Amino acid sequence: MNWINSEFEHYSVISIVGMPLAGKSTLAQFLGEKLNYTIHNTDKMIEESEGRSISEIFSENGEFYFRQKEREFLHKITKSGDHVIIDTGGGLPCFYDNMKFLRSISYAIWLDTPLRVIAERSLICKDRPLLQNLPNNLEMRIQYFGNLRFERMHYYGQAHRWIRQLNF
Repeated sequence: MNWINSEFEHYSVISIVGMPLAGKSTLAQFLGEKLNYTIHNTDKMIEESEGRSISEIFSENGEFYFRQKEREFLHKITKSGDHVIIDTGGGLPCFYDNMKFLRSISYAIWLDTPLRVIAERSLICKDRPLLQNLPNNLEMRIQYFGNLRFERMHYYGQAHRWIRQLNF
């Protein structure tokens, strides 16, 4: 795993972007252990600060409120001066100028996981706001995530590095 150290040695901040359920948190954990970086998961930080789940925030305050909180925490993380990995929520890069900001302050990685893998994970995971109204049909979920990926590719594609299909 020497490539990890050599690829990231000049960066004090690494950010990971990608679709919901792509495995960003798993990759963040792996890199954090290898590089001895602190991991900041933006969704968990917001939940802890608000004292409620992302689903509750969406339901009670709406997506706009949540996206403002994401931006606020993103800027807070980067002011610490520590060696950190930012484990972003799937939509974070797509709002405001968050992806441009991530590129300017971090080494941004796009974890691009196959749609079928994401759709299969979504059948198990029930706590994500964007999944609440999806049918329990794998093919329909693959189509949903395909559309979502298409909408977000412009943002994810601005990352410095693209990692396609990791086997975790």
